[in-house]
Amino acid sequence: MKFLSRFISIGAILTLAAFGAVSWHFWQSGEHLVRQIENDLELQRLTDETIQLGEVLTLSARMAATSGDSNWEIQYEEFVPQQSTSIRRLLELTPKMDQKNGVLQTYKANGRKIQIERRAFELVQKGEFAEATKLLSNQEYHSLRKQYRDGIQRHEIDLKKKVYERLRIYQKTRAAFFFAAFGGILLLGIFWSVILLLLSREFNRRLESEQALRGSERKLRKIIDLVPHMIFAKDKSGRFILVNQAMADAYGTTIEALAGARHEDFHKSKDELDEFRRDDQEVIREGKPKFIPVQTFSDSSGKQRLLQTIKIPFLVPGQKEFAVLGVAVDITDQKKAEEKLMRNAFYDPLTDLPTRTLFMDRISEALSRMRRDTHYQFAVFYMDLDRFKVVNDSIGHIKGDQLLISAAYRLRKKLKKMDALARVGGDEFGLLVEGVADEAGARVVAEDIRTILQEPFHLDGHEIFTSASIGIVISSDRFKNANDLLRGADTAMYAAKTNGRRRHEFFNEQMYSKAVTMMGLESDLRRAIDRKEFSVFYQPILSVKTQKLVGFESLVRWKHPEQGYVSPAKFIPLAEDSGMMVPIGDWVFENVCLQVMEWKRQGVVQSGFYVSINVSARQLHQPDFVTNIKEVLRKCDLDPELVRIEITETVLLDENEVVLANLEALKRLNLQLYLDDFGTGYSSLSLLRKLDIEKLKIDQSFVRQLENDGESREIVQGVIGLSHNLGIDVIAEGVETLEVFNKLKELGCDYVQGYYFSKPVCAEEAVKLISKNF
Repeated sequence: MKFLSRFISIGAILTLAAFGAVSWHFWQSGEHLVRQIENDLELQRLTDETIQLGEVLTLSARMAATSGDSNWEIQYEEFVPQQSTSIRRLLELTPKMDQKNGVLQTYKANGRKIQIERRAFELVQKGEFAEATKLLSNQEYHSLRKQYRDGIQRHEIDLKKKVYERLRIYQKTRAAFFFAAFGGILLLGIFWSVILLLLSREFNRRLESEQALRGSERKLRKIIDLVPHMIFAKDKSGRFILVNQAMADAYGTTIEALAGARHEDFHKSKDELDEFRRDDQEVIREGKPKFIPVQTFSDSSGKQRLLQTIKIPFLVPGQKEFAVLGVAVDITDQKKAEEKLMRNAFYDPLTDLPTRTLFMDRISEALSRMRRDTHYQFAVFYMDLDRFKVVNDSIGHIKGDQLLISAAYRLRKKLKKMDALARVGGDEFGLLVEGVADEAGARVVAEDIRTILQEPFHLDGHEIFTSASIGIVISSDRFKNANDLLRGADTAMYAAKTNGRRRHEFFNEQMYSKAVTMMGLESDLRRAIDRKEFSVFYQPILSVKTQKLVGFESLVRWKHPEQGYVSPAKFIPLAEDSGMMVPIGDWVFENVCLQVMEWKRQGVVQSGFYVSINVSARQLHQPDFVTNIKEVLRKCDLDPELVRIEITETVLLDENEVVLANLEALKRLNLQLYLDDFGTGYSSLSLLRKLDIEKLKIDQSFVRQLENDGESREIVQGVIGLSHNLGIDVIAEGVETLEVFNKLKELGCDYVQGYYFSKPVCAEEAVKLISKNF
């Protein structure tokens, strides 16, 4: 018995030990299964989350590409880190073998997809919406999306299989454990304790997962409601299954009221409802997104909005049929802005007159009508306000704009209904008048225009006088298109300005030929410096008392390779208009200084000798003008006493701040100023004193008439007397006869120059003249 009891005891102990070992084994197996099940459930939750985030990112990228709205990019950048975190956790939980079987490649495909979407955002930021949409529609992008979506779905199926298998094993393990528990109450209690513990932990895990999911849903709901655009989802029957606050606001109701309702429950426009249904059915039927650039939408107040909408198909969880997810952006204000821009393209915002583009269309229509109807005639007038730049520069651009508005108003008020008036340039207007068949009729219209514009304009206390230079073209078969006709009128207008302003000129073929010639001459002028076609000539300036040479005026000459020497009266105005006067003037100043330096080195020039250099108004308007002058004098090591600066009287007319500052700076350099063409403008006597003008040069138009014109004699005498009273010497230009010289001497003129003494000569001849006089 003792042996048996010991045997039983030992057997019981061994049995209990065996049952304990078996129970321990099953308990460990159960614990391991629970951890695997938890891991699989975590993987399944993360998989669902990455799918949702992937769809949000794709929608954000598409909406940013189509609408250019930065809110979608902000949303995109907010959800990318969440998806990256979920993917990183998935890869940590996914076994290495599963990663090798395709999970890792799935998420690499997603990474490449995100790179493409970010490239699309860069294009959106540059305003290249079409390129961004194209990038999101290409084969590679759709292939990556499909690879990512298919991989995720396969991964989700594998997860479900593993969970079912492990649950099955778990059930077998639990049965075995129950069987082993029959060996002892203690083992059974331990087993059930383990089971209850595992169930409690699983329940807590599931509860926490559900709470986290509901939190994510609330967060996503909040984000959707904050989006200012209308977001909605509808099932196949047209019922709303998702709407945001913007959609509810548009219908003047709540999100709860819209849920489960249809468009027709709130929408009144039948045409709009029919369009909504057609679009929804097309998206569901074809299973493809649809972009609607513009569609009308009447809100709860009856106000009609313009929307830009994108609709995409999606599968509702638990269903096999497609539903529609849409985002609508209100582009009403954008369209209004586009319409305003379109109007500004055809109507001048300052005068509200048609622009050149619309005026050209009107001329084209008139030409077409003339070809159909031989009795139809018209004329085109091209008008430029004289001295408009003076108004702008003297009393400001605001007053200049007011002058343009007032002039446009006067002209428009006098026009007939069928006449077309347009602003074709800064201070230029175009006018098409029907029924004008000849120059006599056109001349009457031109006179009316000048009369209208010659009346003074009163602008905030300023009385402004202006006039118009007018070019006229009578309709003719020789004009093939509107551009040719308007160009002819423009050419005639410039002829009117050249011939003295305040007049009109009719276009003729000679004008066109002249314009073409001048255009070619301008082209050659732009290359003349590089081709070394310019040279400097020197005209002597003599003392009236001693008739000895005191200096030269330097004069630029242009020797054209084909036309020979071109008259300065021809190319100087051309250089002024084309902007070439600045480089030409700089070239002249430097070359004269170099020549004077050479004469000084040769010992030709002596004390009291000088060379005057003409400086244009355009040069004086350059902020770096004086800096360039200083650099040339420094390079030539030249005493400023050997150089004089000649400026025209018109330079002082507008009293420009930059010009006056440059003239003051020249005086500080000890460069003496000569005032050329005196008597042709309206110089301020106070400026003559302020700028310390050294000498005045009487314009040659007065000097040449000195013998025969009593008025010219009085003007010359008055200028000499005024100058001497101000302590300024006088130089008379254009002295061509002994009689004129004697009269100037009699009137007390100080210095003279002109053909009577010498024509302008080259540098070599100038040296000979210097040698004779010094």
